[in-house]
Amino acid sequence: MKYCQLLLFTFLFVCPLAAGAQEVAEDCYARFWAEGQDAFAARNYYVARRKFQAARICPDLPKDQAKEVEKWIDRAEKELTKDIGNLFARLDSLEQALEDTDQDGVFALADEEPDTPPQVRVDTKGRTLDSDQDGVPDYLDLEPFRTPRPGEQVNSDGVVMNPMGGGALTREEAEELIAEAAAKYAMNQAGSGPSAVPVFPMVYFAVNSSTIRYADYGALASIAQMMKDDPSLRLAVTGFTDTSASADYNARLSYRRADAVIHHLMKEYGISRARFVLLWEGESSLLVPDGASYLNRRVSFRLAQPEDVEMYPP
Repeated sequence: MKYCQLLLFTFLFVCPLAAGAQEVAEDCYARFWAEGQDAFAARNYYVARRKFQAARICPDLPKDQAKEVEKWIDRAEKELTKDIGNLFARLDSLEQALEDTDQDGVFALADEEPDTPPQVRVDTKGRTLDSDQDGVPDYLDLEPFRTPRPGEQVNSDGVVMNPMGGGALTREEAEELIAEAAAKYAMNQAGSGPSAVPVFPMVYFAVNSSTIRYADYGALASIAQMMKDDPSLRLAVTGFTDTSASADYNARLSYRRADAVIHHLMKEYGISRARFVLLWEGESSLLVPDGASYLNRRVSFRLAQPEDVEMYPP
């Protein structure tokens, strides 16, 4: 009797529970297996690996299914490792693209000339400037602002070999003309006594710069000597620019140039600031028609007049 009752209990309760457990195990495996396959197909190998690992710990997993799951876990791990390696390679590539190997201010990613020499001016693509478009970059061009006329040819130094007439002055020609004019003016003033107007040299600047060149230190030394010889001498110092930038920027640049010259005379020679009147004119008073000429990037001196008033920074 007891044996029959045990069989009846097993049939009514134990067998259904076992069947239910088997069904749960199969549902567990089917769910995580399908989700793992979907994630793998979507190349989301991290999620795929986790789903396969979950499938591996489902209860009562048959050995053949467990073996298959292990294989897919291994595949997901290999693909994940490969993805991580590719990610680091992309990061390395990005770091290289953001480097500025030639220190010209342009990232390597956008730099079309990644090996320009130090301190050479470049455009937004890292290309050395060629102001006169003659094929010779400005830093190698002895005539950087003389645009060749049709039919003219230039050598490797940017010098026109067969000038057709006209065109911009070279630096040497301009300096000769200025020196000649200054000499004539001085001769005309000779013997005129204390009323003679002194002739002052000009100071010239590189493009987009307010730094005084060593070549102009001698000119400033002569001006300082004149001011020391005549303590009553008071000068108007005026800054100018070319037309290679906006008017607002050039106004500020012309102010900085005049200010740099005044501070040089104060610092190096002890000239009082009260003996200078700072003026600026930006690009409004070109010395030569060629707007980009270095002759327009200058600071001039003249005797200060009673009506001269110090100009504020623009």
